[in-house]
Amino acid sequence: YVIENYNTLLVKGKIIAQIPRLNKEYLLSFDLYPMAFEIGLHNIIQFTYEANILKSENKILGIWLDENGKGKIKIAAIISRELSFYYYPIKLNMWSNIEVSQSFNSLVYIYKIRINGDVVFSMINNQARVFFNVRIYASNPWDKVQNGSIKNFFIINGISSNKTESIIVLPKDYVNYKHEFDLNQGTILGTLGVLKKEYTISFNLKPMSYSEGSKNVLHLTLCNKCKLHDNFNLGLWFHNGSGSLVIYTSFNGNNYSVKTNPLILGKWHNIRIYQWLLGKIYWFMVDLNNVNVYKVENILAENLKNVKVYGSNIWDPPQHGSISDLLIINGKVEYIIGNTITPLAKGNLIAEIPVLDKEFIVSLDFNPIKFDFGSHNIIHFTIGSDHSNYGDKTPGIWSNSQGNGVLDIASSINGYVDVHTFSTNAFKVNQWSNIVISQVFNGSFYIYTISINEEVVFSIINYQAKHFFKVKVYASNPWAEVQNGLIKNLFVINGNS
Repeated sequence: YVIENYNTLLVKGKIIAQIPRLNKEYLLSFDLYPMAFEIGLHNIIQFTYEANILKSENKILGIWLDENGKGKIKIAAIISRELSFYYYPIKLNMWSNIEVSQSFNSLVYIYKIRINGDVVFSMINNQARVFFNVRIYASNPWDKVQNGSIKNFFIINGISSNKTESIIVLPKDYVNYKHEFDLNQGTILGTLGVLKKEYTISFNLKPMSYSEGSKNVLHLTLCNKCKLHDNFNLGLWFHNGSGSLVIYTSFNGNNYSVKTNPLILGKWHNIRIYQWLLGKIYWFMVDLNNVNVYKVENILAENLKNVKVYGSNIWDPPQHGSISDLLIINGKVEYIIGNTITPLAKGNLIAEIPVLDKEFIVSLDFNPIKFDFGSHNIIHFTIGSDHSNYGDKTPGIWSNSQGNGVLDIASSINGYVDVHTFSTNAFKVNQWSNIVISQVFNGSFYIYTISINEEVVFSIINYQAKHFFKVKVYASNPWAEVQNGLIKNLFVINGNS
């Protein structure tokens, strides 16, 4: 799997994998969720083996939304030394599975396209060939990027041969696992393309038993064979069955460690490890259950490339326990409300943001206790009033007036205060759900996106993205009735660090 079962926005010029040798036999499969059909060619996936895509022989395989904006995918591949095109209609705002394969049937190589499980095109490739040093883009840097998401992207490189060819999966922008998972030795959670000078690592940890010896929880490292004290390392261990968590890190040629008080078994504990620029100094800090337990200056802070994330590492036995709500991301994750269950209250001003950037992420966990008739506010980011000016909803969340569990999520988009309000599916009472509202620049334009429980449910291009000043954050606002419910883990990532 190059991209697993989580929605990933298409980004102009983003290389997601490299293949040293693409076999004559291969299978590519992924799910596509298009959010707009627009005039002009918009790229989704591109396989190429040289930088100059203008040469037809370099177009190994490419998939676009076609030029007419009518919702047809355009699939191009080299078949019998010629570039072959195929068009097929798909639906807007719905997932479609696309599969492209080439296999040998003992006589000839068959090139085949399946859409949602149905074979829609097939032909013989009389001159099937091997390609070397293949790059995979999602999407390419030459065409406009398709507004949409992909998931479940995998490649089988070499189908009927005894040995499949290798695929190099390229690093992620961040690591985010909301669900609970057990710690297992050698589990790679991801590789970060770059861990910048400012970063935040946050997760919940539940130890289940303690035993003698060093037991690893989480480990970030720059190299495959590095243990502690080689290059950059950051890791967490339980030592000697005492229940004390030891956090080690190495930078500036020095090693640092902090030892916590024993953690209670069978109970969740929140860990936050972060390096932030405060004033003119980069500080490396550790918080345990929202209390700072360590702080040291890093005078030689630097961006680190290709950082592997293990949970736990390949060298030490794993700690008996589990992790949830793991987030490793560049920038300052400003927790307005941490891992504390907080009842919503009318007119509760919980923060003020001096400048809300064009790029932002707002994330919170929400647990409704009861839905009543009438619109009830949950959170509201505003430059001053309820809905008078552009920026008065940037963003905000309300329960639908029908009292049916549907939430209305609004933000200031394309010059309108709340025209682009999105209504969700009904939420269940007494159940936690995660809501993420973000706006990011994908290389061509700003994309506003709403995700519910790690699934993208709404996205739109914001052609009038703006900075907003003196943004007040309410949970809930003073103008509407308050929603009967609870929130926790409300944080903002402000700007693209």
